[in-house]
Amino acid sequence: RDRRRGEDRKTTKVTMSSKLNMNNVSKITYKTSKKSVATVDRNGKVKAKTKGTVTVTAKVTLKNGKTRTVKMTITVK
Repeated sequence: RDRRRGEDRKTTKVTMSSKLNMNNVSKITYKTSKKSVATVDRNGKVKAKTKGTVTVTAKVTLKNGKTRTVKMTITVK
């Protein structure tokens, strides 16, 4: 089992690469492709709702105005 998940085994946290300099980040927004399968809050906490596969997208806005998008596929079993 994945030990990074919450005690209820239905939550996990999106973590950014250590290569990302957080001092250059203005904001990060998250969204999910299927809210019926999993939701994600503004802090990157993903909560499973039902079985399925979902894509979580994190949009990183840098202080210079540039944006970077990262997509993660999560399977809920």
